[in-house]
Amino acid sequence: AIDSILRAIFVLIGFALIQEIENNIVTPFISKKLFDLPPVVVLISLALGMKLAGFLGAILGLPLTAIIYEFVKDFLEAQKKKQIEV
Repeated sequence: AIDSILRAIFVLIGFALIQEIENNIVTPFISKKLFDLPPVVVLISLALGMKLAGFLGAILGLPLTAIIYEFVKDFLEAQKKKQIEV
């Protein structure tokens, strides 16, 4: 009985570690490839979305952040072009 309890605890710890590695390392790098966002921005958008709107905010936070990021990036590139032309 004790052996099975210890085994269950080790399995739970293993699952928790795998989940943390996936959420904090793998997902941001995959999101960088898909959305071209820095991993730090991905983590911040997920955390902020979760804090502001719960689970739905965490799901929608990343795509909204990607849209805003692209708009800001395009705007700043246009501003640079204007400064170079003047």
